[in-house]
Amino acid sequence: MLRNAQQLNRSVARKIVDKIGIYQAVRVKQMTASAALAT
Repeated sequence: MLRNAQQLNRSVARKIVDKIGIYQAVRVKQMTASAALAT
């Protein structure tokens, strides 16, 4: 039972990390796009 809970927490943490990674990638793209427009 405890092992299942640990696996569940790990998969949830991985999903959160994936979402943060996607969000950061989108922000970097927006920043580089605005920087290209500014120059």
